[in-house]
Amino acid sequence: MSLPESLHAELRQLSDDLWSCPELSGDEQFAQERLCDVLRERDFFVMPGFLLPTAFCSELVFNEDGGPTVCLVCEYDAVAGLGHAAGHNLASTAAVAAALAVQIESSKAPNPNSHAPPTQNWWLRNFSEIRSTERGKMKPRLRDQKNKLWGRDLGSLDGASVR
Repeated sequence: MSLPESLHAELRQLSDDLWSCPELSGDEQFAQERLCDVLRERDFFVMPGFLLPTAFCSELVFNEDGGPTVCLVCEYDAVAGLGHAAGHNLASTAAVAAALAVQIESSKAPNPNSHAPPTQNWWLRNFSEIRSTERGKMKPRLRDQKNKLWGRDLGSLDGASVR
């Protein structure tokens, strides 16, 4: 699976933009906005401020009936005094590139319901249900009734409810 040449320059620019504007953990306003914009432009549903003010959840649904869920985590914070020395600008760009590659490959299937793509739901920064204020209701995405994140039930975190 590879990305078309037309996306290479856009992804390189994304990485360069993040590199040029290093932000410490919890202050990643520019990085969050930039990453969300790229995904929105490609028809992903994006929810900024998911669980943390500068985090986000982004979802691409291929099949409303369920299926595998994959999480790609974007780290986009910088190191004080060193900028993106840890390469988080590259890691977050790679996660976006992976999501775009799956979107492109999945769109080649003649019928998404008869030929399941490698992943049916892509989420960034999420492991459970999302609360969609734009859709006005909770949208469960995992077949499991409970999910654990760092040893805590997600139902206790702001904006996420696991039944």
